Amino acid sequence: MVELVSRAKLPGVATLQREAPPDAGMAAPTDAGTTTAPDAGTAPAKPARKPAGDHGTHDGVRYVVYQDEVRAGGARPWRTNNPGSLDYHSQSGSLGSDGRLAIFPDYATGRKALEKLLKDNYASKTIRKAMEKYAPASDGNDTEAYIRFIEDHAGLKRGDGDTVKVSEHIDDVADAIETMEGTTAGDGYSCASSPPAWVKPLLGCP
Repeated sequence: MVELVSRAKLPGVATLQREAPPDAGMAAPTDAGTTTAPDAGTAPAKPARKPAGDHGTHDGVRYVVYQDEVRAGGARPWRTNNPGSLDYHSQSGSLGSDGRLAIFPDYATGRKALEKLLKDNYASKTIRKAMEKYAPASDGNDTEAYIRFIEDHAGLKRGDGDTVKVSEHIDDVADAIETMEGTTAGDGYSCASSPPAWVKPLLGCP
């Protein structure tokens, strides 16, 4: 992996791979040794939950925990809100790493990170040179397929990738990368969606 390449292998070749509150029912002792019952209007404490960015595996299915959702299965870029399969390098807005890829709180943040990477590190390169670094064959990628796909998506002729620069087609290159990395959705669970039992403690569902 070349520094700043920040990506994973193509789907199919990628190697796939956080305190419980006090008991609200307990009454605090008084100086006289008696107890004071909680106010009748006091809401019960929410169950403990895992922090956003936590991840793991349940029955062989990988999942990522978000503020109000657990994403399970599906393509890794979908599960991590990371359409560019960017390796984790403490990117602004990221929640952490799933072991390699950065986890972003939502799709928009992950897409913005991909576009920033292209603008900062690849804009002056031709599409070919950029993809030879972003998706090198040495990392198990079909670099030529990447280049052809971008040419087609951007409406370019075959071979234009050898001379056309990324700066001229940032959005097209980002779109193509997103598609190539994989967008297949898995299952999304929230407390409001009657999630399976194993999801409830992850989100603190009652």
